[in-house]
Amino acid sequence: MMKSQKSRVLLGVVLLLIGGLYLADHLFLQKRGIASFDGRATSSVGTDYYDLSEASDKEFSRLAKYALIQGLQVHKTQESMGLSLGLFLVKNESGSKVYACEKYPNVEIVLQAEGVAYSGDVPTILMRGPCMASDDGQRILPLTMPLKGLHKNLRENPMLKLPLGDRGESVMLSAQTLYEEWPHYWNVVGIKLYNDQESVSLDGYEIISLLDQALTLDFSEVQ
Repeated sequence: MMKSQKSRVLLGVVLLLIGGLYLADHLFLQKRGIASFDGRATSSVGTDYYDLSEASDKEFSRLAKYALIQGLQVHKTQESMGLSLGLFLVKNESGSKVYACEKYPNVEIVLQAEGVAYSGDVPTILMRGPCMASDDGQRILPLTMPLKGLHKNLRENPMLKLPLGDRGESVMLSAQTLYEEWPHYWNVVGIKLYNDQESVSLDGYEIISLLDQALTLDFSEVQ
């Protein structure tokens, strides 16, 4: 009888410890803003389309960053590399609910070479292009760049304008500190949606915090 009671007490202590660890881990994830289980950030105003039209100014900035990252996808083929972002809904000046691309018509993505620097300067590529919603409204269409001849073209023309899709749009690439050796791996260190007055942006540290790792793109195929 005594042995059975001790076993039950021991089992209760173990379960209590497990529950405490689970609660601590859950609170830690919430503090960092990392969504658990399904990999999606949620809020009291969130939907599958990340409806942020009723979010307060303070809540909007945080949730918009989550939406951009949670919908992020890398698009890589033998010919090109691109990055699409998550899309969300906002209110326009007239109070109507619209896709964020209507309010923030421009996208900027900053890449820096991983583990490479010349006299302290890190090779950097800046991509700028239009914010365009996908057909299903859940993502921003990717800004893409051709892999073939990219290094040579950027060295010869540090401000490179390239066609984007079949809508008559274009993407602007600018490069700094590019030399003869092309870095194979590049980290995404900046993402921004913007208009003339305001923006939603993430730096490299925020990207790492939300993904739990750096967002590294493999450009080893570039010739």
